[in-house]
Amino acid sequence: MPSLVASRSWHTPPPRTPSPQPVTHGDHVHYRESHGGLNTGIVVGTEHHFGGPLYVAPLASHTVAHTDRLVQIHNPSHVAPTGHRDASLASDVSREHVFNPPSISYGGGSVHRRSLNSHFLSRAVKW
Repeated sequence: MPSLVASRSWHTPPPRTPSPQPVTHGDHVHYRESHGGLNTGIVVGTEHHFGGPLYVAPLASHTVAHTDRLVQIHNPSHVAPTGHRDASLASDVSREHVFNPPSISYGGGSVHRRSLNSHFLSRAVKW
């Protein structure tokens, strides 16, 4: 009668990935709008260190932000950083809001890498 022996894996486990850094003023992020659409914006205000929301100005292009509106995102984990930063653009938008208060809308749910890939692939040039 054959015996059963539990095998043990002797390989080393993969290293732990560090926790993602919180987004800060000037970070470009992907976010989901309340109607479900994906968008890209720049973080112009954060209160998430105190449990509050992020404020994101939608981007018209990589160097131009809409100054007339903000998106309030209650959960900072619902955004996905793009890796780009522009603190001076975020500061310019914040200064504009002092004199011309923006309209504020609310962000939707979380952004997953899979949804980002399919969204931006659908915008690719069709052959």
